[in-house]
Amino acid sequence: DGDISNTHPDWKNRVTHDAPGSQGDHGDHIAGTLIGAGNRDPKGRGQAWGARNYYRSVYALVNNMSQHYNRDSVLITSTSYSNGANAGYTAFAQQHDQQVLDFPGLLHVFSSGNAGSGWYTITGGHKVGKNVIAVANSNDEDVANNSSSRGPAHDGRIKPDVAAKGTRVYSTTDLDPSGYNTKTGTSMSCPHVAASLAQLYQAYKEINSVTYPPSDLMKNVIMNTADDVGNTGPDYIYGWGRVNNLRAVEMLEDQAYFTDSIANAGNNTHTLAIPADLKQAKIMIYWHDVTATVGAGTALVNDLDMIIITPANDTLRPWVLDPTAGNIGNPATTGIDRLNNMEQIVLDDPVAGNYTIKINGFNIPQGDQNYWISYDYIGEEITVTYPFGGEHLVPGEIEKVRWDAAEGPGTFRVEYSLDSGMTWNTIAPAAGSFVRFAYWTIPQNMTKDAMVRVTRGSISDVSDFTFNIMPVPENLTMADLCQGQALFDWDSLPGATSYIVYALGNMYMEPVDTVTTHFYNFFNLPVGVSNWYSVASVDAQGTVSRRA
Repeated sequence: DGDISNTHPDWKNRVTHDAPGSQGDHGDHIAGTLIGAGNRDPKGRGQAWGARNYYRSVYALVNNMSQHYNRDSVLITSTSYSNGANAGYTAFAQQHDQQVLDFPGLLHVFSSGNAGSGWYTITGGHKVGKNVIAVANSNDEDVANNSSSRGPAHDGRIKPDVAAKGTRVYSTTDLDPSGYNTKTGTSMSCPHVAASLAQLYQAYKEINSVTYPPSDLMKNVIMNTADDVGNTGPDYIYGWGRVNNLRAVEMLEDQAYFTDSIANAGNNTHTLAIPADLKQAKIMIYWHDVTATVGAGTALVNDLDMIIITPANDTLRPWVLDPTAGNIGNPATTGIDRLNNMEQIVLDDPVAGNYTIKINGFNIPQGDQNYWISYDYIGEEITVTYPFGGEHLVPGEIEKVRWDAAEGPGTFRVEYSLDSGMTWNTIAPAAGSFVRFAYWTIPQNMTKDAMVRVTRGSISDVSDFTFNIMPVPENLTMADLCQGQALFDWDSLPGATSYIVYALGNMYMEPVDTVTTHFYNFFNLPVGVSNWYSVASVDAQGTVSRRA
């Protein structure tokens, strides 16, 4: 993806270099989205900011995966580079698929490419592998960028697999040696998904007290819990939808999945007790398929079928897409899938009762075949996802309030409180039924007791915890410097009664002192070493600002 700087404070002591450098800041930007700590600018913090990054050239990484997996504990790769548009099932695709089979915790994540809005524009045979993930580029309103490559794969399989934000992503750069900039592309959406998976891997590890999760389960979970955007069902623009890590981690917490295996022509039956009052239930089967022959016209080898029998004895079949010319952009229908190693059945407003899942080993020349089934139950509840609580917002800045909710009629009322929910003020009186965000200009107040509330009909949710609204100290400067000593000052902030002083520690910015002055003197500083410092304001009620 490009070189990663050794000097950027956002990943201090968390990057291992094992490759020569290259020009540009492509790799730096990706690394910041993956693991950036936001040490210099909290707004630039990445998604998996507690993770470590292992940087190596892609071919060396792939050709030495056994070493990296077993010695270096590399479980997720994030790769944003092209390798030939619409190249079919290549030797590179085969190699990546086989590695995922060989190393059960490994998952390869790729950008889908930036080859524009035409069909069959995924940039690389490796990206259309069956056991990997290819990521589309959408903006923060879930609209696909026109440059984002589209599927299907050469044989009509669903690609990309999922979508994530890749438009106007703010992340690290080495063009300003320790700065940040904004970029757009699937190179930016790919690390969002890789970092989301890192969070899910950690969650699974903690929930189940294991070293790592099975990657076939994790790919199932991240696809089945994705928000359906674009056409109803899967499509060749967004895949299975925009990644929703809240729903994914809830699935892991609820252990809403199970596994089994099946032989050729075998039949397995599973019973799912679907509770009352659901708006939707999504059931997905996924299996890591064995590798196909290089150049195979149809890449799928082991073909499984899933149907569901309802309590009323109706038969439900999975989503299918028609990749033929003239139908390629049409919404999904239901039927029999002979192309993909995943199938999803969606039940809208399901009645409570026992549902029978039937799995058929339609054609398994290389088996037995292991598979995972996950189920996502979506009720009428609303979940405020941002601000969640504990954030440090700044008066006058524009934020997006975000929430999670099932599809359905009725608009959303969005409100904020400055006094822990005693009184409420309107942000958006009637956000559309398909909208899950509202723009909010932060009021000119200082409070540690802010909350937001989102309501549809009689259902509502509020931030789980209160958050802060407070101005950020400005004009932080080094007023004096001599050997081993530095004096910093900043503008005195009306309403602030004290300031928290921070210094960059071993990996992260850490508080070192609290003062009532608007200056601070550091002593005994190491000579010839880069040091980073910052400050946050505090008022008499204990409201804390974002770091400067």
